[in-house]
This record gives sequence, structure tokens and C-alpha cells, in this order.
Amino acid sequence: MRNKKWLWMGGAAAGVVLVVVVSVTALRSKRTAVQAERVTRKDSLVSLVTASGEIRPKKYVDISSNIMGRIVALAVKEGDSVREGDLLVRIDSAQSEAETRASEGQLQAALADAQGQQFQIATAEANYQRDQASLEVAEAELVQVQSNLKQARNTFARVQQLHEENLVSREEYERAQTQVNALQAQLEASRSRVAQMEAQVKVMQTGIEHMKALHQAALGRVSQARAYLARSRDMLGKTVITAPLSGVITSLNIQEGEIAIIGVQNQPGTVLMTIADMGVIETELKVDETDIVNVKVGQKAKVTVDALPDQPIDATVTEVGSSAIAPPGGVRSPGVAQEARDFKAVVQLLRPPAGLRPGLSATAEIITATKKNVLAIPQQALVKREVSVDQKDRYLPPPEGKGKAAQASDVKQKKKELDGVFVIGKDRYARLRPVKTGIVGGMEVEILEGLQGREQIVTGDYKTLRKLEERTPVKVESSKKK
Repeated sequence: MRNKKWLWMGGAAAGVVLVVVVSVTALRSKRTAVQAERVTRKDSLVSLVTASGEIRPKKYVDISSNIMGRIVALAVKEGDSVREGDLLVRIDSAQSEAETRASEGQLQAALADAQGQQFQIATAEANYQRDQASLEVAEAELVQVQSNLKQARNTFARVQQLHEENLVSREEYERAQTQVNALQAQLEASRSRVAQMEAQVKVMQTGIEHMKALHQAALGRVSQARAYLARSRDMLGKTVITAPLSGVITSLNIQEGEIAIIGVQNQPGTVLMTIADMGVIETELKVDETDIVNVKVGQKAKVTVDALPDQPIDATVTEVGSSAIAPPGGVRSPGVAQEARDFKAVVQLLRPPAGLRPGLSATAEIITATKKNVLAIPQQALVKREVSVDQKDRYLPPPEGKGKAAQASDVKQKKKELDGVFVIGKDRYARLRPVKTGIVGGMEVEILEGLQGREQIVTGDYKTLRKLEERTPVKVESSKKK
């Protein structure tokens, strides 16, 4: 009897244990499998913007010809180093030399003509001064004759009165009358001479003014001839092309004997060659519109050239574009509002290695922010959820025990999308914790508010995180220790 009792009690205990085991197993089977890790602090977090581009010299010049002609001498080849002023190209100068000689002859003829007219003006002005002096003498003589005539008439009047009173002889009377007549004739002659001299002076003055007008025209021809000569010499000088700066011939597009073509209207001319100053080298980057707002002048960068993958180069941002790079052709596709846009950024290489060439592909990592001793989590742990918040945008979790039922609260609620992470509590339930993020470094993101550290958060996988909800029972498949 006692043995049966013990058997019955043992069976009951086994049944209870079996129920407990089954219940625990069932509960565990309903939990969602997740990956998780502890929130830790990092010594430093570096935010990077990565962009691709190509190597280019900061200073380079495309050499073109300003005149059309056959290239008779090519003094350089691609890859040569040149100094400012070195001979690059010589273009056939026969026509330019002929035009220069013709212009020199025209200038000499114009100068001779102007000098001859200048001599004529000087001679005419000397004659004018002489005639002007003669006119002044004639005018003085006229005044003197007028004075003498007046005196003679007064004398004759006295003699005539005395003669009528028989106080002087007739001979004396006639002599006084003859003196008056002689001075009268002299006066007429002086007047005629003065009038003649005035007319001659006036003609001379008119002639001089005409000569000066002709001389001005001759001087104009001299200026024109000098301009033609300067132009001819300039065109002759352009048959010799020299290096405008010191550098390296990075491209050579012509051969000796070819014709150099100049640009007309909207048609560019022949680019003979390109000279680049490889002393200062840059990388021109295309930065995505979502990253360009974080790029600033003066930020440090690391540039990796595809041809030299094992030689990262220190660089500094020197230029940030303010407008989007125009697409090929300069026109965006109509109706494509979501077309991705890139902005230009330029970084200058601080210690470029030898062997860099313009056009090499490169990738740059620009350091946009660096922080020390930061709380950071993996980027994949960060989720966005549309949740209920109060009037101060504070998260309102669903009431305990309500499950997915409608939330009941006396506080006025509204919906808002928040950044957050799922924190695993001691009860092995995942709860949404809103967070405020900072910089992003690599695959990690800085947490400014919402976490204190050492919390266990859900980090994956992506499919599970995307569907995970508030207070979901979870089981940790793997835990990564930082």
C-alpha cells in the first residue's frame, strides 16, 4: 500500500515537471529570434564622406594658336618638362614677315610725308612772320605820312593867307602847295601798300591753316601705319609659341607639318597641347547631394588613387561647389524630378607621390566630424517607427497588457515618426526606446540622448528588425561583445 502511494506521488510530480517543461518550451517557441549586443562607448568616432573623382593639376593651360598656319617646328614631346618662355611651336611666318615689311614701308612713307608738310608749315610761318613785320612797318609809315600831310596842310593854309596879303612870294606859296600834293600822293601809296600787305598776310594765314590740316591728316596716316605695323609684328610674334608657365607637357595633340586652326565664333580652335604645373595637385570630386552639406573648406581627407592603391595621400578640402554639376549636354531630363545630383568638391594633395598624372581615377574620404568618448551603436540597430507622442513629442508606449489593442490614455496623442532602438529588458521583452542621434562613423552612429550605456539592444537581423514591434518577446541567438 505504501509503495503504491509513493508511486502515485512520483507520477504526479513527473506530470507537473512535464507540464512545466512543455509550457516553457511553448513560450520559448513563441519568442522572436534576434541578434543583440551591449551599448558601449568608443574612444573616438569619425564621420566620413566618400566621393570619387580624378587627379588634376591646380594650374594648367591649354595651348592654342592665334593664327592659322602650318607648323614648321615642334620643339617638345609629351611628358617633357618645360620652363616659362621655352620654345614650344613655330608656325610658318613667310606671310607675316611680308606683311610686316609692307607695314614698315608704309610707316616710313607716312613719316616722310608728315615731315615734309611740317617743313612747309615752318617755312610758311617764317614767311608769315616776315610779312606781318612788313605790314607793321607799312602801317607805321602810313601813320607817319598822315601826320606829315596834316602838318603840311596847316603850313599851306598859313602860307596861303600870307600870300593873299602879299606878305610871301608866289614861289613860296607854290612850294607849300606842292609839298601838300606830294604828301597826299605818298599817303595814297602807303594806304595801297598796307592794303596789299594785309591781303598777303591773310592769304598766308589761310595757307598755313590749310597746311596744318593736311599735316594732321598726315599724322593720322602715321598713326594708322604704326598700328598696322604693330599688328603685323604681333601676328609675326604669334608664329612663335612659348610656354606661359613652367610645367609638364601632359598632352600633345599635333604633329610637325599639320595646320593649326584658330577658333571662329562658337567653334573652338585646335588645342595644340596642355601644360600642367604638377607642383600643386588636386582631386576634383563628385559629392552626392545628401553629403555635400557636411563638407566644408579646410576639412582633412585621405585620397586613394586607383593606380596607387597602397599609397593613401593626405589632402585638404580647398573648394566646395554651391550649385549642382550640370549633366552632359547641360540639360536635365524632363520629368525626372528624383534624378540624383552631384556637387563639386576639390581637395588639394599635401604630399603627392611621384608618378601622378592628370586624369587618374581617385577616391577621397573626407573627415567631416570627429568625436571622442562617444556612445555608439551599429547603424542597423537604428529603426524608424511611427508612434504616439504627447504634445511635447514624448513617446507614449502602449499600456501594459493591451497588446495590439487601441491605446487608452487621458493624454492627448498624435502620431510622429521617431528614431529609436529596441532595448531587451530583464523579462526578455523588446521595448522601443526613442533616441537622438549625432554623427555617423563607418557602420556606427552616435547616440546623444536615450541610452546610458550597457543596455542590450537588438541589432539584427534586418528582416526581423523591420517587423519588430513594442514588447515583443525575444530570444537572443548571438551576442556580440564590444
